[in-house]
Amino acid sequence: MTTGTIESHLASFITTGEIDVLDLVDVTNMDMVVKIMKEQPELKHAEIKQIAGESVSYSDIRAVSAYLARTKKDVAV
Repeated sequence: MTTGTIESHLASFITTGEIDVLDLVDVTNMDMVVKIMKEQPELKHAEIKQIAGESVSYSDIRAVSAYLARTKKDVAV
């Protein structure tokens, strides 16, 4: 398995609540990605990465996306 595959699997555990997003993402990067995603929800991951810059990885973006999906589901219940 590649690193990206493993990180994608870990992100899926954020969606289920088995892993806390902050176990995988630095709080500063999380705040930045959440802000971008909430202000511009139509953006694709590559566009978010371009805005966020080098300090944010695609793994960070996937993890935050999973976190937001989970919190959205929790609010809808």
